[in-house]
Amino acid sequence: MLLIALSLACNGAEPFTTDSAKVADTPVDYTATVEPGPASVAPTFDDAVSTVHVTVHTTDENFATTDDPVSFCLSDEQCVTLDDPDWDDFGRNQLDVTAREALSWSRATAIQPSLRVGGSNAWKPDCVQARLDGEPVFCRQLADVSIDEDNAWTSADGLTSNCTTCEGSVLTHGPLLGAAEPTEVRLWYRTDATREVSVRLVQQGEDLSTAPSLATRWPRAEHDFTDTIVVSGLAPDTTWTWDLTIDGERFGPYTAKTPRALGTAGVTRVAFGSCTKADEQPIFEDVLAWQPDLFIFAGDAHYGNTANLNASRSWWRWAHGREFRRDMLATVPSVAVWDDHDFVDNNSDGTFPGIPTARRVVQEYTANTSYGAADEGIYSLHHLGDVDVFLVDARTWRNVDGFIGAAQRTWLQAELRASTAAVKLVVSGTQVTDKSLGESWAEQPADRDMLLSLADEIDGLVLLTGDIHRSEFRLDTTPSGGTVAEITSSPLATWNTPCGPDGDRIACLSADAFVGLEIQTNGEKPSITASMIDLEGTVRESWTFQP
Repeated sequence: MLLIALSLACNGAEPFTTDSAKVADTPVDYTATVEPGPASVAPTFDDAVSTVHVTVHTTDENFATTDDPVSFCLSDEQCVTLDDPDWDDFGRNQLDVTAREALSWSRATAIQPSLRVGGSNAWKPDCVQARLDGEPVFCRQLADVSIDEDNAWTSADGLTSNCTTCEGSVLTHGPLLGAAEPTEVRLWYRTDATREVSVRLVQQGEDLSTAPSLATRWPRAEHDFTDTIVVSGLAPDTTWTWDLTIDGERFGPYTAKTPRALGTAGVTRVAFGSCTKADEQPIFEDVLAWQPDLFIFAGDAHYGNTANLNASRSWWRWAHGREFRRDMLATVPSVAVWDDHDFVDNNSDGTFPGIPTARRVVQEYTANTSYGAADEGIYSLHHLGDVDVFLVDARTWRNVDGFIGAAQRTWLQAELRASTAAVKLVVSGTQVTDKSLGESWAEQPADRDMLLSLADEIDGLVLLTGDIHRSEFRLDTTPSGGTVAEITSSPLATWNTPCGPDGDRIACLSADAFVGLEIQTNGEKPSITASMIDLEGTVRESWTFQP
């Protein structure tokens, strides 16, 4: 397929602005329903305990931390360690959550909670909380407690509570808007325990306070109390108001918007980026100000580099709790594909251990439309009006079965050929170009040639990639001698790599930034304006082309 570059401009000062999102002026007919799932069934708690969650908070004092092993016990025979590899536990003013599974404990004998430290490095916690198979059975605020190998702390009142939660709120993370399709939205949240949750949703402008609950949920221990509510039966191109009630406490209201109906031409705004390692992530304030219809995490949503269950969950909680990022996630629908750092380890591939754990956690902490097939991979297809977004898993099968594996290869070819969308965005955490200084699809030429051959065959295909800590616009050469646009957005919040010489590149930016795509499909041919937007909200590079 031949791609023609129409214009290129470098703007050093002018911020990118947009009109506010459309809000429906009149009520629309809809029958909102919630898809059932494991969290839709009220739990029962019997004597056999399989999973214990323990949350501790370390005081904000000098010398409050410890590097020695910490244990939580419910009796002398029922103890779990709270230390996890790949996560720095028990830091000053830090909250740590640990889950231990397959325990086979007896609830009847879990009557004497205690905290113990296996060394002389004293630790000062000020809150401890325990959930047995999700049930919030124990929460204690502590005062002037210092624990070491000679001084354990034991609850004098047994398995009782003087607090509701150590996590600050029963709604610990979220809400997060996941993939929104023309007739459905995905509402993600995390609670601190298995609590009764209800959701209400109405068209914006209607009275939410009198709306009935659409569904009642009970987030489960086996999913770390994360839950995604999929509300279906909605009208396209409409703004909705919704809220959550958790154990009687109301959270919200929030808003969500359904995109245009499938195949409907118009303007779609998609933002994307990769690589968020820094604690401070102000770029998401600029993403929110740009008002995209969708944000795509193109890999390295965190830098956990871990296959450990608790550490991976801790890193995702850290990511969702970042200032600015948290606000953007609550307002803009988002989807995610992984790369090495949020997969298993730096430069990891399909030969590394721990992939099932990584897949389990990314399903808990993101809200894509689907996650691969047959319990493998996290690839998926997302419909956004007349734009289709293909999230490609370039890690699970790498160096085991080419680059993307037989099942995903068949899926990608079939779905791209079947797509009637004007524009098809193919997202991968790794660059496709053979000019990459980092990892590249060029490591597996057969899969790279397959992907570029699809660009020859299919109109409207654009490649979105990440990983390299700089942003690039470039044209990749296809097997027929044509070209396809590859747009790389990296980093969102970490160190930068210099651009350096590259004659095949159209533009390059070495700075924290995201790329915004304004996709016009209401003309004779679709047109895309891609903009590299920096921390000041300034368009640093802009490229308009027809895919």
